[in-house]
Amino acid sequence: MKNNFIVRVFNFLKAISFVFKHGSDAVLYDKGTGLLMRNVWRVMALHALKLAAREKAYMSVLLADMNDLKKLNDTRGHLAGDALLRLAGGIFQKTMRASDIIGRYGGDEFIAILPKTDYQRAMIIVQKLKKILQEHSLSWSMGVASINFDEEHSRAILSPAQDDKVWDVLLDNLIADADAQLYQDKIISKQSIQNSKQILITEI
Repeated sequence: MKNNFIVRVFNFLKAISFVFKHGSDAVLYDKGTGLLMRNVWRVMALHALKLAAREKAYMSVLLADMNDLKKLNDTRGHLAGDALLRLAGGIFQKTMRASDIIGRYGGDEFIAILPKTDYQRAMIIVQKLKKILQEHSLSWSMGVASINFDEEHSRAILSPAQDDKVWDVLLDNLIADADAQLYQDKIISKQSIQNSKQILITEI
C-alpha cells in the first residue's frame, strides 16, 4: 500500500510539473472520465518511455475503445453514454496498478502506459479489465503494444546524437501498433455478437 501511495504521489507531481510548464490554465484531468487529458498523458508517457530506456526495462501501451457508443448515444442519448464512460473510467482506475498512467485518448478511447510490463503481463491486465467491464454490462475492445529496451536498444536511443523527436516517433509507433490490435479485437467482438445472435435465432 505504501509503495502504491508513493507511485500515485509521483505521478501527481509529474502532472503538476506539466501545469508549471504550460501555465496555470492547463487542465490535468478529463471531467467526463476522471482520467488524464490526452496532452497531459502524452507528456507523462514520454517521460515513462525515457525512464524505461534508462532502466533497460519493458514497457507496454494499452489502447481501449468502447464498443457501440454511437449506437447507445443515438438510442438512449448522450447523457447515458457519458455515464457509462464515467463508470468505465472508474473501473480502469480501480483495476489497473498505481504505476499505470491512464488517459482519455479520444471520445470513447482510453489509453494507458504500463511501466515494466511485457506483452504477456499486459494481456493479463487486458483480460482482467474486460472481465470486470463485462460484469457491468460494458463491452470494450483493446489492443496492446510492447517494447523491450535491451542493452543495445537502450544505448542507441539514449545516444546524445539522437534528436528528441525520436521519442515522439517511438511513442506514436507503439500507439499505432496497439490501435491495429484493437481493430482486430473489435472485429472479433462483432463476429462473436453476430454468432450469438445466430445461435439464439436457431434455438427459437
